Amino acid sequence: AKSVKKIGDPGLKLEEELLRLYPYGEEASHIVGFLGKTSNGLAGIERKYNDRLIKGEDVYLTIDSRVQFKLNKILNKGIEKYRYIGAVGIVLEVNTGEVMSAVSLPSFNPNPYSDKYNPTLNNISSAVYEMGSIFKSFTIAASLNEKIIDINTIIDATKPLEVNGRIIRDDHPENRHLSVEEVFVYSSNIGIAQIGLLLGKEKQSFYFSQLKLDTVLDTGIPEVQYPLIPSTKRDIELATKSYGHGIAVSPLNVISALATTINGGIYVEPLFVKDDKYYNRPKYKVFKNEVSEKMKKLYRSVVENEGGTAKKIRSEIYFIGGKTGTANKVVNGKYHNSKVISSFISFFPIDNPKYAVFILLDEPKISKNVLGRTAGMNAVPLTKEIIYEIAPILSETRLSMK
Repeated sequence: AKSVKKIGDPGLKLEEELLRLYPYGEEASHIVGFLGKTSNGLAGIERKYNDRLIKGEDVYLTIDSRVQFKLNKILNKGIEKYRYIGAVGIVLEVNTGEVMSAVSLPSFNPNPYSDKYNPTLNNISSAVYEMGSIFKSFTIAASLNEKIIDINTIIDATKPLEVNGRIIRDDHPENRHLSVEEVFVYSSNIGIAQIGLLLGKEKQSFYFSQLKLDTVLDTGIPEVQYPLIPSTKRDIELATKSYGHGIAVSPLNVISALATTINGGIYVEPLFVKDDKYYNRPKYKVFKNEVSEKMKKLYRSVVENEGGTAKKIRSEIYFIGGKTGTANKVVNGKYHNSKVISSFISFFPIDNPKYAVFILLDEPKISKNVLGRTAGMNAVPLTKEIIYEIAPILSETRLSMK
């Protein structure tokens, strides 16, 4: 430009244009968003805060770029081993609702400008999934809160359960009476369905609403998808909803609801932007303190019990609890028996939780080194690797509890 100016020809005019650069590229593309060919944001924070950004104002995110880098790296690396076609990872501060990291795969690079440029879907908040057994957490927490059951209440899981002519079975049946704790640890559909029937339609709907599982969240990310929770007309729908069958919600909805079960029972809506309008939103009590304490014990049992579905995350360093979920994937409106969505929620340190990590894998595969498609075989070991990488970054000395 300087050389052209030196020519001195008045017919040569130079115009200054702004170039938007995204230094983190694919790592944070679904959160930050991108601009179009004009100065208007088309997605993510760029779109939500467009009016402020074009004025030159700064917008600060809750994202820790170091944690974002680690989460993105591990989920991308996991594709080679588990061969999933997509993934979501979220790290949440359970007491403030701050999203420390959120990754959606496949991602995209927001830097290039092209007519062929097609951003991928933000699966963090604008896609909904059926997540299966993770919903057992809500059924048990709600039933404990209503004093319908206690951890030691005995449930008959000796045989499959018939409800409205439909049969509910367990994937790995114990064929015996189970305590509520064992129902949770062994992830018994038979047991949780009976607890759901005791809870009832109105209470189940009430707690789903309290946990905003039926609500679009305002977090700073404008791309959202409405949860799919069909009405409950018969007992069979009540029973199957108790373990998440037929319900599809976004990962962001589910992690904030799950955090409520262990943070003292307080619902805190998640946020991506350090903005007073988000921090000043009302928080409210959903579960009693003693329910939260019991849920911590249950999440820990899933990891420590020899029959627990999350035993692959056992650690000599970090005190972790969690719950797995695996559901057949819905393809063209029908359940596909050979395709699954696997997910895992974990909390650490589980005795006094600070962080939640939620991992969802879309169509993980069986291979020579991976013996199953369920969450315990893929999402759980991936989460262990993630926690080992991010815990030192978060500098929480109290994470090491053993």
